[in-house]
This record gives sequence, structure tokens and C-alpha cells, in this order.
Amino acid sequence: MNYYEPADIVIYIEGRGVVLKEKSLMALDETSGKILAFGNEAERMAKNPEDSVKIVSPLRRGMVAEYGATVKLFLYFLHKAGERKLFHKPAIAVSAPEGMTEVERKALEESLFQAGAGKVYISEMTVEELARKLGQGNEKALKNFHTIFGIVPDEV
Repeated sequence: MNYYEPADIVIYIEGRGVVLKEKSLMALDETSGKILAFGNEAERMAKNPEDSVKIVSPLRRGMVAEYGATVKLFLYFLHKAGERKLFHKPAIAVSAPEGMTEVERKALEESLFQAGAGKVYISEMTVEELARKLGQGNEKALKNFHTIFGIVPDEV
């Protein structure tokens, strides 16, 4: 196994609640590099490792560690949550770990844009705090946002 400290990805959609909660993992075929699984399925594969399967965590401690893999991971999760549709670019408010540098914030923002986001708002509020503010409709910065993408780092 080649992963450590995967973040939890939580997607909350206004009016639907939490629609996804999975680990930020990918399972790859070591020979071909082909993606075999994402999220919780990749975690299950890690528990019964095969020689030809490599488990990677493109987000470590909630920060983008492998940009290209992170974009693929976000694409998969947005599609699975029903937010990745033709001609639909969701406005995504992101609950991100505290203490991110400007470079780390930019990598996170750009990876979400590459995955299909139309707008990205990054906050250090928790998913629950963002959801509450979204529901109240009084947070000016969150106007027109209805999807919250939570990145919750595992504690070491």
C-alpha cells in the first residue's frame, strides 16, 4: 500500500443534504496506470492488496498532493453526486483545512475548476457551518452557491 492520510470528501447539496462521503483514494493498476477504483471502493481494495494494485491519496491532510489525480478524483465525486452534467458548472463552496498557504488554496481552486466547477469559494468553516450559512441565505459570499465540497483531513 502506498497511501497515507487520506482526507474524507463530503458533498452537501442544498435541499438534498449530504449526498456523498468517501475517502480521497484511488486504486491504480501498477502495470498500466489505469484507474481501477475511487473512494471507498479503493479503500476496500487497500484492505485486500494485490501485487498489481497501487493505492494513492492525491489529497494529503486535505491539501492537493498530486494535481492530475486530484482533478480525476473530483470529477468522479462530482459525477457520482450528480453535480457533473453537460453544460452545468456547479458553484462550489469548499470547506478546506485551516492554515492553507496561498499556493495550496490556488491548487485546490484550480483542481475544482478543472473538474467542472463554475465558481469556487474556499472557506475554513466546517461543512456544517457552511451548510447552515447556505441554508440561512444571509452569507453574501455564498450567494448562488448550493453545493458544499468538504475536505476533512484525517488526523495523524
